[in-house]
Amino acid sequence: MATTLEQPLDSDRARFARVVVPLANPDTAPLLIRLGKALTDPEEGELSLITVITGDAEAESSAEAIEELREVVESESDERFELELDARTAPAIARGILDYTREQNADLVILGVALSERAGFSAINEAVMEAIHCGVLAVRPGSEAEAVGRVVVGVDGSDQSRTAATVAALLGESLDLPVFALHVRDRTYSRTFARAMLDRSLSDLPGRPPAGREVIEASVPGHGIASRVDPSDFVVLGSAKQSRLDNLMSTHTSELVLRRTKATVIVVSQRAGDSRSLLTRAITWSRALRPNLTRLERDTVVWNSAAAAPLSTDFIILLAVSALLASGGLLQNSSAVVIGAMLVAPLLGPLAAVSVGLVTARLGLSARALLTLAAGTVATIVASAAAGLAIPIGAPTSEMLARGSPSLIDLGVAVAAGVVGAYATARKDIPAALAGVAIAAALVPPLCTTGLAISIGDPDLAYGSFLLFVTNIVSVVLTGGLVLRWMGMRPNSEGTTGRAAWGTAIVVLLLTFVTVVVGLRSFQGARQAQLAADDLVDLFPNGEVIDVASQSRDPVIVTATVRTASDVTAADVAEVEAQLEERLDQEIRLEVVVERVVVSGDR
Repeated sequence: MATTLEQPLDSDRARFARVVVPLANPDTAPLLIRLGKALTDPEEGELSLITVITGDAEAESSAEAIEELREVVESESDERFELELDARTAPAIARGILDYTREQNADLVILGVALSERAGFSAINEAVMEAIHCGVLAVRPGSEAEAVGRVVVGVDGSDQSRTAATVAALLGESLDLPVFALHVRDRTYSRTFARAMLDRSLSDLPGRPPAGREVIEASVPGHGIASRVDPSDFVVLGSAKQSRLDNLMSTHTSELVLRRTKATVIVVSQRAGDSRSLLTRAITWSRALRPNLTRLERDTVVWNSAAAAPLSTDFIILLAVSALLASGGLLQNSSAVVIGAMLVAPLLGPLAAVSVGLVTARLGLSARALLTLAAGTVATIVASAAAGLAIPIGAPTSEMLARGSPSLIDLGVAVAAGVVGAYATARKDIPAALAGVAIAAALVPPLCTTGLAISIGDPDLAYGSFLLFVTNIVSVVLTGGLVLRWMGMRPNSEGTTGRAAWGTAIVVLLLTFVTVVVGLRSFQGARQAQLAADDLVDLFPNGEVIDVASQSRDPVIVTATVRTASDVTAADVAEVEAQLEERLDQEIRLEVVVERVVVSGDR
């Protein structure tokens, strides 16, 4: 039965269903493929091999290496595993590995690592280990990896060492190698207790029983294991899931074994917990879907946000031009021109900076971005008001009226725009221009409507459109922050968590307030329309009221569509209007659209 490293392995869960092996070096690829084949379920399992390139230029320069990798993969294929190498293009190698692992919903990743002279590992290794959602075998190839004589596993009675012992047993069985288990005795315990702990770690292992087991006397476990290891050995060690590869591989025992031997060292990383309930499986599946950002990607998001937060001349000019274009589209009732104006508006950067600042507790960053947005808001209103004065109109156009009554539907549109904006900000392979258009579409037209309404002296329309703008901007910021947090953005210094919670709470409260206001306005408009519809049915007994719409302005505009075979005169409309004013206790302007029905007469 296939398994994952979410729990200690046992003989009933012997191999893995989905194993991913990233390949880059043709020299070490055979070893990693052999390990993958040994740990993949031969009947139900799937072994996936991937190499990642970061662009067309690298693809050309790496063509020869990729061809060598394909030859290695072909030579390692057999009756059980027909292997293929999947070459992927990604903005970064670590991101390509992580995305591919999520797509495959892998149970295990076998990652080749190289130890440098400075006791560090490559940035790619660290990024993958930090953000990976599943178990990992971190493999440091030894000097004699092609002529392995045995598998040596260090055990200490913990769940991690039991998992390592199971992996060692699987390797021994699949590669036909003897397995030797070592336990370094803690001097505070007796030899009998140490022997019992060793036996516990090796009970019920899959495959053949270990060829040998030994309790070692040593003051330091790493020294004791290293003293029993040959360069031709596979050394398997267990470790709990850590946040960074340096933490994983630089625990005292692992570090000493790595430093003191030339053997192939395999560190098995697993997550804590042994529950495999339905809920746990669902959580594991959802974790696989989450595009967790690496440390470098998180830092890049912060750097880009810091660069986009300050006010600049380019920002004001582009936003003013976008406002003029959008105003022209609103005045002409042209949706195409309004949409075209969205391509120019540079709002994504500052809005993303506000979200990033809140999530990472960099309130100074959020403050700078908010000042930029405030200046942009003023510039947009001034530009659109100037356009309204230059092109005077007698009454608001339908495009303007559509943005004068905010509703919960508008809130949903803004939330969707915030999701897209945050996702594009965090992922370099998503075109930011697309997200910028979505966000600008939710913000610029309402703001331009505010300026145009001011120019024609319509305060209700100005209020409604500005309320829509505020609703949308708060929704975009809050939703963007939630998405960034879901993707792994967090405060990274002590004492900032409280400030992040405080900032998020303020945004939540503000969004709640705006939502209530919008909901009340929507309820008020729906109530007015419903009352008007009831009255119109009574006042036009020979007709059929098809539709009633209400706009909360001063006076309230009620537009009704009536299908009737009778004539409807201005006097009839005035009479109904007066009765509606009495019923609603406010000034009403009734507009009736008549659909005339012609009948042939009684037969």
